[in-house]
Amino acid sequence: MLLGGCQATEITFHEGDERELAHLLNKKALKFEATRVEPLARQTLVATTDGGNLQRYGSYSGLVDVNGYGFYLTLEGDHVKAILPYYSQKERFENYAGRDWIELDMPISDLRYYHNRSRRIADILFEAQDLTEPFTIRIRLFGNRKGIITVYSPHRDRISYYGKVREHVVGR
Repeated sequence: MLLGGCQATEITFHEGDERELAHLLNKKALKFEATRVEPLARQTLVATTDGGNLQRYGSYSGLVDVNGYGFYLTLEGDHVKAILPYYSQKERFENYAGRDWIELDMPISDLRYYHNRSRRIADILFEAQDLTEPFTIRIRLFGNRKGIITVYSPHRDRISYYGKVREHVVGR
């Protein structure tokens, strides 16, 4: 599997990683902890972040370091809970409930799993609705406990979150 970027990096998997991925999928209890955010960079965002207003060490307009800030998504059975930052342009001039982040805490009914054994990845797809807008969310899991969440909305630019995946223990 090749990931895009300035330099392509090959992710390798081992047999134990494949078992771990299957375990997370079968248990339907995972926690994704965001370490980096990749907004769809528009000129306004590039000008603002590259000007130093939003930059943090290790960040640039295409990738924002959020490691240690506690942004997450948990999936437990058919319930999703998430607090994820949002850095990009919104298409509608709504209040967005006064938030600049995506917050979810709801049951979901259209949860779909796809496991590609030959590529050793799994995709989880579902639709969600917060207070003001609908989302389509894709979680891509790699066997090495890494993942990518991509959030699509008709009201905002696409945004991706990179991070670590682990088993979700209820109550944590």
